[in-house]
Amino acid sequence: MRRLLFTLFIALSLAAVAGAQTFRGAINGAVTDPTGAVVPGATVKATEKATGVVHTTITTSEGQFAFQDLPLGSYVVNVSASGFSTITVDSVAVNAGSIYTLPVKLKIGQESTSVEVSAAAIALDTTTQTRATERTRLHATSCGGPGLRRLFRRWLWLSQWYACQSDELADRRY
Repeated sequence: MRRLLFTLFIALSLAAVAGAQTFRGAINGAVTDPTGAVVPGATVKATEKATGVVHTTITTSEGQFAFQDLPLGSYVVNVSASGFSTITVDSVAVNAGSIYTLPVKLKIGQESTSVEVSAAAIALDTTTQTRATERTRLHATSCGGPGLRRLFRRWLWLSQWYACQSDELADRRY
């Protein structure tokens, strides 16, 4: 009976680990003016190219913005603030489990002036120390990946716990 319960527990753990993979991403960044000072209260819009769905946020008092849990795809990001030209960044790629950091430097000008930038030209992110690797789901499961290592560690811990519990139960029997 114990062996059946232990096997069932391991099977359920495998199902939980397999379902924990994410298929979403994020965009974050900071909005600054030409002198490098932060721009609080700027409006930031991320528009998904494929569907046209618009996500909107306002920068914090530190000039930071973040779009969490975005569907995968390519986005157009528009940043506007009073007294500055509107900046448009095209082709911002949102990949599974990764965060795209987008530093935006606004230019002083009228609100009707628009500046377009392509995200394809931004090849190096120097603002964070994050290193990301993109793997397809097939590759991650066929090579083992971190999920399999995590599962093995859990199984190892559970088998040790189960052995200790069995010894304690054996000591209590009459």
